Amino acid sequence: MVKISVVVPVYNTASTLPRCLDSILGQTFTDFEIIIVNDGSTDESHAVIASYAATHPEIVVVTQENQGLGAARNAGIRAARGTYIACVDSDDLIDSTMLEKMLRAVEAHEADVAICQADNVLYSDGERIKSLGIYTIPGKAETINGKEALTLQINYIVPILFNSVCFKLVRKSLFFDHGVWFPEQFRYAEDTPTSVGIFLYADTVALVRETLYDYVRENESLTSSYSLKKAHDIYLDVVDICSYIQKVDPSISVDNFVLGMLFSMEKQIIWSERGDKDTEHELMTIISNLRATHKPNFHSFDIPLAQKLKILCAYNGYTPAICKLISMFKWIPFVKYML
Repeated sequence: MVKISVVVPVYNTASTLPRCLDSILGQTFTDFEIIIVNDGSTDESHAVIASYAATHPEIVVVTQENQGLGAARNAGIRAARGTYIACVDSDDLIDSTMLEKMLRAVEAHEADVAICQADNVLYSDGERIKSLGIYTIPGKAETINGKEALTLQINYIVPILFNSVCFKLVRKSLFFDHGVWFPEQFRYAEDTPTSVGIFLYADTVALVRETLYDYVRENESLTSSYSLKKAHDIYLDVVDICSYIQKVDPSISVDNFVLGMLFSMEKQIIWSERGDKDTEHELMTIISNLRATHKPNFHSFDIPLAQKLKILCAYNGYTPAICKLISMFKWIPFVKYML
């Protein structure tokens, strides 16, 4: 038994995996294992994994056919021996004190989850270029309950920080006791519904107001990869998340969440390479139907201005016009935040 299992899914990331593993192996805390899940890589990732596993006994390797990120994370969690789970993407890095500080927080507050801040970092050709901004935790509280964390997430008060599983340390029993697993259909943004499930069942969430995770972006391209499939995946996330919430606590409002996701869906459609008109029509019909049944709710939540604009644009049908403006003025920091 170890305290922490760090799950690292790998698919064709041979060039970035060494820096990721080096950052984990360099931790000040030592009672951990690394579960590397080779998800059917076809590049030299297998050689990198074998090299590290041969010299580091704390590394456990799981090999499977390519099933997607969600399935790889699930496989890693099922193989884990730790009391807590940390997820690190194979192109990202973590601070040398991350595991120590996150574990200290969950133990000090008897929490089920800890969340840290993250730096959104631009890399090019393996070199760090600049920070694109830090995802910060609002307020001053050291802990919040799971419902409060969920409110911050689904009302876009700290969307990326709370959506991703990579900035969290999670008690492993939450996954097994409540069936909180990752979708396994090669889904885009598959960790958003999983994070919702984690918060719904967490009693206490510890907030670590230190930037301990580097969330790496390899380029700043506006049209990096938009597609009708991603638009449909976002819709599946909406369905899963609303079902989760309805099952556990139907009193929680999902209006802002749904409208924000509609903005993301329509953005994927607008910026994708058009082709399948039937699928596009089906998705736009879904957007229209959901828009008609949800209204913005800003009275109870201190939502950032950019997120309010997304919600209002989705509700009023202004997303196409806003996407054109973003394309024209994406060099402006505030506008870039709308991406």
